Amino acid sequence: MADRFYAHIEAVPLLSAILKRSGVPLASLRETLRDWARDLLTVERTEKYAERRLLIGRKHAQIGLRQNHFLTAVSVIRESLVEILIREWNGAPRRQDACLAALHRAIDADVAAICEAYVEESERELQRERSRERASLLRIHEHLLRTGVELPGLDAVRSEVALFVPVDRIEVRLDPHRRVSSPPPSGTAPPDAERITLELRTSEEPLGEVSFCGRGLRSLDPERRPFLTLVSDALAQSFATHMAHDSVRASEEKYRDLAATADSIILGLDLEGRVTLFNRYAEELTGYRAEEVLGKDYFEVFIPDTEVRRAILANIDGVLAGTPTRGYENEIRCRDGSRRSMLWNSRRHLDANGVPIGIIAVGTDITERREAEVNLRESEKLAAIGRMATSVAHEVKNPLAGIKGVIGVFEKGLDSDHPHREMCQLIRHRIDSLVEYVDDVVNFAKPLNLQRQRGTFRELVERVTPLVSAREKTAGVRLRVRDRTGGVRCDADFFQLDRALLNILLNAVDAAGPKGSVDVEGIVSDGHLVIQVADTGPGFPADILGRVGEPFLSSKAGGTGLGLSITKRIVEAHGGTLSVSNAPRGAVVRLRLPCPSTPES
Repeated sequence: MADRFYAHIEAVPLLSAILKRSGVPLASLRETLRDWARDLLTVERTEKYAERRLLIGRKHAQIGLRQNHFLTAVSVIRESLVEILIREWNGAPRRQDACLAALHRAIDADVAAICEAYVEESERELQRERSRERASLLRIHEHLLRTGVELPGLDAVRSEVALFVPVDRIEVRLDPHRRVSSPPPSGTAPPDAERITLELRTSEEPLGEVSFCGRGLRSLDPERRPFLTLVSDALAQSFATHMAHDSVRASEEKYRDLAATADSIILGLDLEGRVTLFNRYAEELTGYRAEEVLGKDYFEVFIPDTEVRRAILANIDGVLAGTPTRGYENEIRCRDGSRRSMLWNSRRHLDANGVPIGIIAVGTDITERREAEVNLRESEKLAAIGRMATSVAHEVKNPLAGIKGVIGVFEKGLDSDHPHREMCQLIRHRIDSLVEYVDDVVNFAKPLNLQRQRGTFRELVERVTPLVSAREKTAGVRLRVRDRTGGVRCDADFFQLDRALLNILLNAVDAAGPKGSVDVEGIVSDGHLVIQVADTGPGFPADILGRVGEPFLSSKAGGTGLGLSITKRIVEAHGGTLSVSNAPRGAVVRLRLPCPSTPES
């Protein structure tokens, strides 16, 4: 029986190939078959016997012997055994029929046990196949995530699919209204290739379709179709993500172009307060380049005041919660230390999934507007003071002039050594001081209308120093002038500048004291005329140093507190600045005036 069976196996190429692939010698296989036949006829049917039959079935499945081939082989063996039994039978015919029936039952029981092993092994193989499919799908997702849906990614998908389905070519066709071009096909299909086409769609909408091309796809095992469906779902998700990123990228580019040309600060902050967007106008206004502040803490760079930080952070919390801000005002610090008043409108910045990732704020520089408002209020205040001062001057100066005239007449009638003559002189001096004070108040309140003309620093000093010389000689103060301007001529109201410099020099001479000195120096720097007056006096008191220029503020006994205020108004009317400081010995006052001119010989 065994010889006949294996002779039959060797005559069938497919079965012969399976035997050779198993690597077991044919003689050993024959002996195994003989052992099985002996067990079939002689061994009691126990649990151990059933386990041995399961092992045989598993071995068949593992070496690739299909179940239908096994059943065919069993039919050959059954036929051989029946033929032998009939041929060799010596007993009663009635017993032969019973024996044949018992043989068939024994063979059927073994076949059932071995087929059960086939079923178990098939389930295991199916699980292994599903695991391989899942691993392949995971690799497909990774490829698409890394390379996108262009050819490198699509080629990788085709290679993975070909491990399970005979696919030679993958074609993707996207809907034209998507405004995204379809990628080139991956692979080349033979002329007789068959095609399976599936829809590409997300949970929300269709995107197009994908076709898998290859031989024998129409007879594809139905269990393989779900794998192709999962592949098409992966492609659809990748295309949807790609198109979403393209849309976001286009939107961001458009937004950045708008931000780059806007005449407002456009500022982006992440959830940690780090700068993510800093447009060109922000660079120009603050003096910082974008690369210097991107990724830096916005508050550390621009908001030095702790209380202001707290208020802004509270406002940002509201914006991130979904409440946009309109008209929020605060100051920012620029690179040069100056402050700018900003008016902000802000909203939260969301990612593609609608999750807040920071804020976007648009800031308008209102520094000049606020300064104009302050100047307007100051002008209104000065106008009121001016009207009052003019009225007071009219009511006070006329009687004072009369009193001074009477005192003069009375003084002339006195002898030169009369004791009342000194009292008359003191009264006239006090009247002159009072008239001077009234004039200062009137001049401080008057609006400045500049009458510009061209002139030089030396001409300015030569007009003012004679007016100081009397007080200089009286106080014994040395006045030294140093001209380093190179003869630059500037456009300015030199009548007003005469008043401004005179006020500073008179204060310096009074502060320098006996045997002191006052140094006046003029230089040109960065298109500005800088006039510096330094004295050897005690300097400005610390408590008023930062307030110098305020009206009616004076550290000098008997001073009106309007001299430097008037000077400051004159300088600022020219677009310049007045600054004061203390030197190691004495005070220093600097006038910085715009002077966009060229030297003249």
